[in-house]
Amino acid sequence: MLLHSDGIYKQLEQEFLTPDLDLLSPHLWLVATQSSSHIGPLHEQVLKGRTIIITENPELHLTWTGNRIFIKPIPRYMLSHAFWTTYLNPVSPNIAKNTEHYEPTQALIRAALGYMRTYYHLIQHESDLHIAKQSRLLPTDNDDITLETYHHFIT
Repeated sequence: MLLHSDGIYKQLEQEFLTPDLDLLSPHLWLVATQSSSHIGPLHEQVLKGRTIIITENPELHLTWTGNRIFIKPIPRYMLSHAFWTTYLNPVSPNIAKNTEHYEPTQALIRAALGYMRTYYHLIQHESDLHIAKQSRLLPTDNDDITLETYHHFIT
């Protein structure tokens, strides 16, 4: 990740914004709901016979075809409260202090929150957390993440 603020925001836009899906969004109601009720926990994906395929493309996150589901892993920095406070909190004094001409757009903040909301639904049980770790959807050096600490952070 780039160290200067506008570089970080440009990186975050690449990581989380979905311009092609945004163009299609007025028509997506024909094939999907805007609620989160269709996001099943990871253990249900396994029960449906789906193989978890890692994708870094945010536009493929939680899409599935046949027996494959594409899931974007959580980047390490997204599990940092300090990162959220510094870069994704629109009322943070750190944003004004750390950026000269760029701050997060509402679209970027909504996209990052929406992305993390999907993980709230994907990891509901210990078995889901185990699947997430085994599938490398969570940073591999975070063995200390428990379901309790995860739920505390994600909510």
